[in-house]
Formats: sequence, structure tokens, C-alpha cells
Amino acid sequence: MTGRDRIAAVFFLLLGGYVLQTARTMDWGTLQRPGPGFQPFLLGLFLVALAVVYLVVAFSAKRTAAPKWAMKMWKRPLLASGGILCYWYALTLLGFGATTFGFRLYWRWVVERDSWQRIAVVSAAATAGLYLVFTLILRIRLPQGILF
Repeated sequence: MTGRDRIAAVFFLLLGGYVLQTARTMDWGTLQRPGPGFQPFLLGLFLVALAVVYLVVAFSAKRTAAPKWAMKMWKRPLLASGGILCYWYALTLLGFGATTFGFRLYWRWVVERDSWQRIAVVSAAATAGLYLVFTLILRIRLPQGILF
């Protein structure tokens, strides 16, 4: 563990405390009828608990120097982040079906590096499955774009 782990643990502890403080000002409701503050309170409590565990581990572990990431290690996370941003931007422009299919193609090809046969099958199946779940089961209207 490094000093950065300790700083991260303290940051998440403070963030969890802020979430708890904010949730405290909202109505919690009951278990049967939860209010708007119920979920933020539980999530803040969970975040504080995880941060305390992380803090204990960070202070009790032997201090070691963490190796720095090589530049080539940043390539895939940056490509993934760029793909997610492009998906978010293109969703309202092109619509759910075309954007999701294109994003799944990109993700499997660039990030996962699969074969073309698997890329095509998984992308089509994932897009169709998500469309069916959102439209038929959850009854959510998906963005319609210029393609379909």
C-alpha cells in the first residue's frame, strides 16, 4: 500500500460523510414507502463502511512503492473512455439501435479484441436483447435517431 491509498481512503470517507449529511436533510420514508433520502443514506453508509475498511487496510499494510503505469497501459482505458463519450453523444443523434450496435462493435473490437465473427454475433445479440428488455419489459421509450 502507498500513501496514495491512504489519501484515497480519506477522500472516500469524506465523500461518504458528505452524502450522509446531504441525505439527512431529505425525507427517508419507511421500508415500505422509501422517500427520496432513503437510497442516498444507504449508499452513503455503504461508502463510509468501505472507506473505513480501506483506511484500516491502508494504515496496517506494509508501505511499498507502487509501480507506475507504462504509457501503453493507458491506451485501452483511454480508448474505452472515448468510446463511452462518443456513445453518449451519438445516442440522441443516431438513436438507440444504431448507436448501441456501433458501440458494441467498437467495444468488442478495440477494447476486448475479439474475432470478427464473435464481434458481429455478440453485438447484434446484445443490442437486440437490450432493446427487448427496455421496450417490452421495462416499457421505456428509447431515443429515436435519424437512422431508426
